[in-house]
Amino acid sequence: MNHSIPNIRIARELTTRLESVFGVQPHLIIMSPKGLKIDCEDRKSVDWDSGEEIARSDRTWIAFALGQMNLESQRSYATSFEGRLQLLMHLSQDIKNPILLYLDLVGHNELMVRSLVTAHIEALLYRDEAKASKNQIESFIDQVTQDFEELSWLRNANEYLDLCDAKHPLQSIASACLPDLAQVIRAQAILYVPAPSSKAAHLAGLDTAQIISTGPTDAELPVCTQFINDSIGSLNGGPIVLNSSSLQSNLPGYEGIRNCILVPISKGTKTYGWLLAINKTSQQASRGNPSDGAKRPSASFGTFEASLMVAASNIMSAQARNLDFFESQELLLTGVVRAIINAIDAKDTYTCGHSDRVASYAKRIAKRMGLSDDECERVFMAGVLHDVGKIGVPDAILSKPGKLTDFEYEIVKQHPRIGYEILEHLKQLNYVLPGVLHHHEAFNGSGYPAGLAGEDIPLHGRILAVADAYDAMTSNRPYRSGMPHAKAEAILRAEAGKTWDSSIVDIFLECLAQETVAKPAESTSVPISPSENSGDPSTESNIHLMWRISNSINNIVVG
Repeated sequence: MNHSIPNIRIARELTTRLESVFGVQPHLIIMSPKGLKIDCEDRKSVDWDSGEEIARSDRTWIAFALGQMNLESQRSYATSFEGRLQLLMHLSQDIKNPILLYLDLVGHNELMVRSLVTAHIEALLYRDEAKASKNQIESFIDQVTQDFEELSWLRNANEYLDLCDAKHPLQSIASACLPDLAQVIRAQAILYVPAPSSKAAHLAGLDTAQIISTGPTDAELPVCTQFINDSIGSLNGGPIVLNSSSLQSNLPGYEGIRNCILVPISKGTKTYGWLLAINKTSQQASRGNPSDGAKRPSASFGTFEASLMVAASNIMSAQARNLDFFESQELLLTGVVRAIINAIDAKDTYTCGHSDRVASYAKRIAKRMGLSDDECERVFMAGVLHDVGKIGVPDAILSKPGKLTDFEYEIVKQHPRIGYEILEHLKQLNYVLPGVLHHHEAFNGSGYPAGLAGEDIPLHGRILAVADAYDAMTSNRPYRSGMPHAKAEAILRAEAGKTWDSSIVDIFLECLAQETVAKPAESTSVPISPSENSGDPSTESNIHLMWRISNSINNIVVG
């Protein structure tokens, strides 16, 4: 081991130890190009000639000893006379500015003294090396922990991406991913602030209910929004990282914000909002000594924290683009359905009211069966479109006031397949196809177009079959008037298990009995919205029907 002392601090610790061992004050002498200096207890160096810490006679001996020593090879010089030992030791490897130890002892052996001094030097060096190693290990552990937390958060980002569908606004994504991120980058809080709906709007007027914050903030929300508002012009698509000059001070003009990272949530030229991390918190306490950790706060944010903030921003930007895309798809799909409904209405004014009523009946059946909200909306849409195939049936047959011939009836029976072929190319509406194609199947297998029986008939088809039959019986046709509810109910009961699924018939009749479905004798309509409880669906405007359709589409995850 190298016994050289690397700095004056350790040399001073050595003199303190030796004083307690020998009972006399050792002296440190520092050589420099400007001459000798004596190191004092108050950690100041005094000139050799003016220093009083060492007696003049001792300074004479030291000067003589220096003349005898070769500092490059000789580590010490000593003389012993009448029990008095004077020892000068070279403690450092620095030849130009060496640190020397002077001892003046009585009754001690030179070899023993040098051995003791060397032992204390070794102890001090071992201690410093151990301390340095400990700090290095702790730093390594902190880095590994931080890397692990980063990897864990990035791995969990896959779960956050699973939330990127039509049903999760940016507030949901922020609530899911930002708390973990705040812990990884050790931020007191991370805020998601959405962009105002109007470009001219000021963030100070933003509804704070729209802001998602992961934790308490020293700064009030208005201070944070003001900081964002003031910094927007400086972002240029990338993050801003600001740190105050000291742990206690705030950024000028922003009370409560000591340091921060600001990242835009944007794609192209469109900005959807901002992420703001504020106030870096302390590092974890040192292993085995928590008080040490409190003395080692990480005072500032850096590139590591900024990179993870950008990663979170990218996830939210992708979701924002997804939401834009979902909205455009919904508008397109609503437009397509509107065009289809208008085409059916133009061909047969009866069909529009009929389809809306069947859709409402079917949705109530599905809800009472315990199907999910999404599935209920799918059943509703299948009901709206179940007769779209009648576009392919000649007007003369649809509007014929008398009984259809067998040939004409065969043409009418083609409408489920025609409807299927019209809609099968709209992937967003694929879920309506089973109901559209099979709503005229009979439970005993005597229906059309496929002659399916029992539970081989898709559930949507079985639900729509009951709803369609009830409305067909109770509504007016060109060739007859609608029958009373009681008669229609009797037919449903008689044919349950034959023409229709008996369990679905029972559920529908329960809906009728509990008045969750309006009976023809009471009202010829099914409420279009909670505030619309009157009006004949057969003459209901397309505005009302499209409100129902848009509401249904908005509640379905667009694939």
